[in-house]
Amino acid sequence: MEMARSMLKAKNLPNEFCGDVVACTVYILNRAPTKRIPGMTPYKAWCGEKPSVSHLRVFESIAYSHIPNQLRDKLDDRSEKCIMSDDVDEAKSPFHVNIDENKVAQELEQAKIQAVESSSS
Repeated sequence: MEMARSMLKAKNLPNEFCGDVVACTVYILNRAPTKRIPGMTPYKAWCGEKPSVSHLRVFESIAYSHIPNQLRDKLDDRSEKCIMSDDVDEAKSPFHVNIDENKVAQELEQAKIQAVESSSS
């Protein structure tokens, strides 16, 4: 829970996102080496194959999610600033949390990320 708490606090997210962040934390920890299983990750011990981590992104990355034409007027913004976090299901896109409204941006075309920048730069 410490890892999830620090992820929530790092981006000032409300506690209602705790479930998403805990799932993300468990997903990451299952793909990281542990002292209990020397030489392998919990994922490899369970599934028998090395986990892929190439799809993981920094939790606090800023992403600009495209807003489809159906959800905006002609002069509205075409994207919205979000915090990007990997979904626990590799088949799905990462979920995006709208910074201004503190909600998961599920209605957006999440596969169309216009730009991603690290918040540390």
